[in-house]
Amino acid sequence: MLDWFNIALIALIVGIVVAIVYSLRKTMAQIKASGVSGEDARQLAKRIRERQVKCPRCERISYALLGTGNQWKCKVCNQEFEGPNHLPPS
Repeated sequence: MLDWFNIALIALIVGIVVAIVYSLRKTMAQIKASGVSGEDARQLAKRIRERQVKCPRCERISYALLGTGNQWKCKVCNQEFEGPNHLPPS
């Protein structure tokens, strides 16, 4: 027997799934509109992730990229800072 709690929980789950599918379709449409192939996008993402950014405080290499922006966090001194341009030089 379904009570109000179960109905609300099912509605919440359906809403979350719909939001995820909508976001995925929107992202895929933006990728297709940009004209970048899947392999090119993978190579670019790999180059961005593998950049070596030096911490301005301790001058050591920082590998932690925070979120999708250009914010970095040093793993040695925990300094958060703005990194270099988003696209690495070719």
